[in-house]
Parts: sequence; C-alpha cells; structure tokens
Amino acid sequence: MNIKRKSEFFIISSICLLSFLTCHKIPTIKLRDFPFQKNIEPSHTLEFPVDSDWFNTKEPLTKDKLLGKVVFLNFLSYTCINCEHILQDLKSIERKWSNELAVITIYSDRNYSKEKNEIVRQAILLNDIDHPVVIDKDFSLWQTYNLNSWPTLIIIHPNGEILGQFSGEDIFQSLDSIVSEVVKDSESSDTLNRNKTLPLKKTIEPERLLYFPEKLAIDAKEKLLYVSDSKNNRILKIHIESGEILESIGSGYSGNKDGDYDSSEFNHPQGIFLKDKSLFVADTKNHSIRKIHLEKKVVETIAGNFSRARTIHLPGFGKNVNLSSPKDILELQGTLYIAMSGHHQIWKMDLKTSEIDLFIGSGNNNLLDGNFKDASLSHPYRMTYHDNTLYFTDRETNAIRSAKLIQEKVDTLAGKGIFESGDVDGIFPKTRLQNPSDLFYHDGLIYFSDSQNHKIKTLNPITKEIKTLIHSKNFDETVHANKDNSFEPSGISLFQNKIYFADIKNHSIRILDLKTKELSELKIKTHLNIFKNKNSFYDKFQTYKLKEIKISPKSNFLNLNIRLSKGFSWKYNSPFYFKKTSLNENAVKFLSPKEEYLQRPKFPVSFPIQTISENSEIQIHSVLYYNKLNQPLQELLKKVQIQIKVIVDRYGVVNPTVDLEI
Repeated sequence: MNIKRKSEFFIISSICLLSFLTCHKIPTIKLRDFPFQKNIEPSHTLEFPVDSDWFNTKEPLTKDKLLGKVVFLNFLSYTCINCEHILQDLKSIERKWSNELAVITIYSDRNYSKEKNEIVRQAILLNDIDHPVVIDKDFSLWQTYNLNSWPTLIIIHPNGEILGQFSGEDIFQSLDSIVSEVVKDSESSDTLNRNKTLPLKKTIEPERLLYFPEKLAIDAKEKLLYVSDSKNNRILKIHIESGEILESIGSGYSGNKDGDYDSSEFNHPQGIFLKDKSLFVADTKNHSIRKIHLEKKVVETIAGNFSRARTIHLPGFGKNVNLSSPKDILELQGTLYIAMSGHHQIWKMDLKTSEIDLFIGSGNNNLLDGNFKDASLSHPYRMTYHDNTLYFTDRETNAIRSAKLIQEKVDTLAGKGIFESGDVDGIFPKTRLQNPSDLFYHDGLIYFSDSQNHKIKTLNPITKEIKTLIHSKNFDETVHANKDNSFEPSGISLFQNKIYFADIKNHSIRILDLKTKELSELKIKTHLNIFKNKNSFYDKFQTYKLKEIKISPKSNFLNLNIRLSKGFSWKYNSPFYFKKTSLNENAVKFLSPKEEYLQRPKFPVSFPIQTISENSEIQIHSVLYYNKLNQPLQELLKKVQIQIKVIVDRYGVVNPTVDLEI
C-alpha cells in the first residue's frame, strides 16, 4: 500500500472508529460493523496457535491473561521501515497507559523456518521492544484477521471484542484518544482490570565489543577500518590487520549531542562513508546526517533536526530539514546522496550550500522502474557507485536496483516485489533474494550480501546474472557461529583482494580471501574501557585460589585454560574480558596490555610474560560468556578472579598452563 493510500485509509479508519466510540456504547459494537473483519468470530479473538514461539514472556499468553486490558495486536514484518516507526509511537502510548494497555507484536512471515526465531530475537533487541512478541509461523493470525499490509494494529476491548484496525504509521494522537475513550467505557462497564499483570520477561543481552555492526568504511592507505557499531551507538576505528580498537567515537549512550568523541552521541548509526579526513554517518534513529572531523576529533550534525519527517518530501537546508530514517550515504563530487528509507526515496544534499532535495522516487512503497520522478522504491538500504550509476539495495522488495545518473532512469537488476523472496541464482527475472544488504562494485561485478540467505553473491549489472560466491554452510568448522553455524553478512567492503564483512548475527567482522576462498575472522580486541556501565562491570568477581606453580625463567608465555562443566558451551560472540596483575613485576611481568577484551578467544589463552627471579602472586580477572547447550539463545555471564602464587625456578615448567573448570 503506498503512503498516500495509507494516509487516506488511516484517516477514514480513525473517523469511523472514533464515531463509533462517541456514538455507541462499546460493548454493543458488532463485528458486522467492520466488514474487513467479517471472518472473525468473537470466540476466536486473542487466541494464538498452541505451538507459537513467544519472546519477552515467561509463558505463552492466552485470552484469559489478556481480558481486562485494552489490547493492541501489532502486526509487523522485520524488514518493514514503517513498522520500525510505529514501534516508536507505541512506546509513548505504552508509557502513558501502562496499567490499562497490553501491546503484543506479531511478526508474520509466510516463509517461516525455525531460523526466523533468531531473526525476530535480533529485531526485538535492535528495536528495544519490551512488550510480548509472538511469531505468526504460517500466516494463520494474519489470515484470521484478514490483513493485507504492514504495519497493522488490531484494537480489542477489555471484554474481548474487536473495535477496529489501523494501517500505517504516525498514529499516536488518534490511538491515545481511542484508548482514553475505551478506558472510560470499560470502567463504567467494570471490564477493565488495572491490577492484572502479564508474565513478562524481557529479552536482554550483556554489553559487547561489537553489537549489531552494520556498515564498514576502509582507509586503505592508513590500514584503518571504520565500523558503525549500531546498537552500541558509536563508530569504531580499528586497525584492519591487528583488530585493535584504536578509538571509539561516541559515548555509547543513545542521544544526539555533538562534540568530542567522548561526549558526542548517536542513535543506531548505520551507513558511513569516508571522504578525505571526514566520515559521514547516517544516524538512522536520530533522523539526521552527522559528520565526523577525523583530525579535530569532533562530531557535527549537518542535516536533520532529530525529528522524523511526517511528509514525503519537504526541501530545505541542512539542519532545518526533517529526515526520515536515513540508512546510508554516499558522496560524489560535492553531493551527498542519502538513502531516505522512511520515505522510500533517495535524496541529495549539496555540501557547499547545505541544500537538500528529492532525487529519486515517487514515495510509493513498491517496485516500479522508470524515470527518477515516477519510479517507486521500497526501503532503499545501501548504495554504491560506478560509471555514472548508483546501485542500491531495496530491502522490502528483496531487490537490487540501478539508477543511471545521466539518463535519470531506475532499472531493476534482481527482485520481483514485496512478497517475493527466496534463494535463486541465475538471470533476472528468475532470481530471488532474501533481504539483500550492502554492496560494492569491483572488476565488472557487484558483490553483495544476501543477508538472510547467509550468502555473499555477485551480480553482473549488464547480463543481470547472479552467482553465489560463498555460503556460511561451507565454513561450519571455521566460523564459531551460533548453533546453526551460520553467519549473516551485512556491511561489505574490499581491501587487498579480501572481502571484509560485518556478521551482524554473530557481532563480528569476517574476512574472505578472494584468491584462496578461505574465511577467517578479524579478532577484535582493545585495552580501552569502552563499555557504558564502567563501574558495575567489574564488581562481584568469584575468587578461585589455585595451587602454586613453578615457572622456568625461560618462559615467554603464561597460558590460561578455563573449561566449562558438562552441558554448557562458550558464547563466543561476546567480548571476553581479561585483566592481568603481577604483585611483583621483578619476578613476573605481563607484556601485553593490563586490560584486554578479546572476541572469540580460544582456550587456552596465551599471555606474553617476562620472568626474572623471586616469587610473585598473579591475579587474573576475567568476564566470560556461555550458555546451556539446550538453551542456545540464553546468554549467561561469569566473573572470575584467579589467584596463583608463582615461584620462578630454573627447574620450573616452561610456558606453564593454569587450568580451571567453572
């Protein structure tokens, strides 16, 4: 449904529903008054399939648990940009009506597989969803309520009757009025129960070095890798060969402050683009474009005023213009191109004058080729450029499109439409993708990440032929991924004939050698304390006092081997923390940084040391992440302090190993 039709439908629905609430007692409203819900029997409302998978709850929700509350059933898709927007409006309504309202988000997917549970869990974390979430595995709930678009809200009275539905976004004021009227009526009819509570259990994870990394930008000359660390609300500067985090840009807290690296704030930054000594950032949930001055070490807002645009297009200058969920940026000859996902368009900004204007797209959410003005896009996500042509991924239509700048014409290279997805190589129009993400042009081909097919593929822009380059299943022994041994590629870039890509699922950076086809991982580490909760992170370590060891003065390493009890496994996609202390450095001295964060450490971990003489006590603080084998999605944390007395002896062990089972 395009935005204009959404708006018209939304207004009509609002008027109809509000008139019913004003002119009729709510319990007397009959389902026949709502023809779009004529297939729903009253006894079937608030019923969910018994095999449904739930999140953010201790147990599945039933009708009995929900009666007594005003209920919103919020139908979403995890690639729908308008669905992201409605979640923000719902947060405001939930805060205001916390005792009267229950919101349930329903992710509907006609191509359900068990793997989609992990995708939904990621969506919950990315969008900070606190209320219950359920997966509509086979579209049964979607069909029951006779729906035809995302996002759609079904509104249910505390007595269980359906009142109406809304499709679209920007709904706070209307829904706030409706909830107020329903609450008044249900109080008079004694059907509202403010004291009833739902069995909630929020999906949470500990802090990570990388948390949903999105886009990459490479400074080949300086051998630097910039990463938009989206959920950590920061940009990381990493040495591309050692994996050492050199600088963290942004405090890590969600906000919109400009300033130096430590005090500035971002809100889910995604697209980044490196140009000379500046790094441009699409600060998606701030609805703004930021510029990082790499020499001055300062963050500046250059476009957007941190408020989401409600109209399709309103030209203007710099910070006076409202933007809508910019997902990527690309600079060409003084013009900054912006993937304005919230409006299904591409905008442009003159960096000299700061003038911002529409560039491509009618604003209709669809897959329609043609001239720049009339073409329809659908959640433009990432962009690249070659030979007077912009190439971009269209996320909701699972498509890759081209925009020829001279001819001003949009053409589809892969993809068919919003409800068409799959994993089919070959030649257009037979090819199918599933949520393609980032892309770059190299040597006649477009390399792109076909994210939810867990593949990196190539596309010939002339013949429109797609071929799979790698699939995560080919690398089960090397990726150390989640239980299904798969990666989910997002940001993708080229350096020295190697593809670097962000594995958004496993919160890591991987490297594919194009010559050898070998896949490896960039081991991210740092001696910086870049976590937000800097104090509580180091509290409450459990102490283990181990027996003394004799160490040879010829030793160059001290090895630490920590083992888990039976029934547990390491959760390698979190940053393991190690702090090493020698109370007598004349005896034993650690040569590596005192504090380190290691991504995916392989036990035993080796620490470089220098041994001289005498005795010392060594202390190693470590923060470890693991899970139960039968609960792979639940992450557990263990803080240990290891104390060992060390005697330097010429008959001691060379490079000894300290062993501990927890």
